[in-house]
Amino acid sequence: MHIRESKNYTGWEEVKFRKSLYSVFSLYNACYVFIEKAYFIVDEDGENFIVYVKGKREEDTERIAHELANQMINYQRYFANIKENNEIAKLIIQRALFSSSPSLVKEAEEKEIEELIKELEQDANE
Repeated sequence: MHIRESKNYTGWEEVKFRKSLYSVFSLYNACYVFIEKAYFIVDEDGENFIVYVKGKREEDTERIAHELANQMINYQRYFANIKENNEIAKLIIQRALFSSSPSLVKEAEEKEIEELIKELEQDANE
């Protein structure tokens, strides 16, 4: 992350975020937090997202640029947690559905067995 006064836009701060560390979803969510307090121009240069920030009140520009950097970390952590917990959420939902209708378990098992048999038959024919 790199914050400096922009050479391209007078009175704007330039904040760079590495694409390898941050997602575009985190970027747009972090900017949205400050949409009432600042203006944003989002660009990229190969390996970085570049965000130009200008506070609606001139004295807020540098502060908002630094707060944007903190929000990027916050949203990156948030989306990483969602990704990590996705499988657990699926399992909880499946268990809840199966416990409410045991016949679904039998159907799922039968379907899985049929798919395994098809795979074995395809392997035998090759």
